[in-house]
Amino acid sequence: GSVENYYDVALENDIETTFTTEEYVNIKELENQIKIHPNPVSSILFIEANFEDNYQIEIFNLSGQLVYSNININSKLVEIDVSSYNQGIYLVKIQSEEKLISKRISIMH
Repeated sequence: GSVENYYDVALENDIETTFTTEEYVNIKELENQIKIHPNPVSSILFIEANFEDNYQIEIFNLSGQLVYSNININSKLVEIDVSSYNQGIYLVKIQSEEKLISKRISIMH
């Protein structure tokens, strides 16, 4: 059988994972579709997502607790007020029907 090429890719502030070449290209495209800023954030987190279909955003703290959930978004820009959240590292999970991306953000007050 043919041997696929695997790359170890560390995405910006993300967990290091192994992807095939094709998956890597898709992930790069995905990175361009989603902007999360500012990071670190103190009050308002902006998430810009260029998805065709509706998508959802979930934010988890490092204990795995869901601290924010918005499951039916059709707007390109979402503003999330994180000023009441504890400082620390959080995982932002953005998911559409076909795509899932997670990014780490840091909340500092």
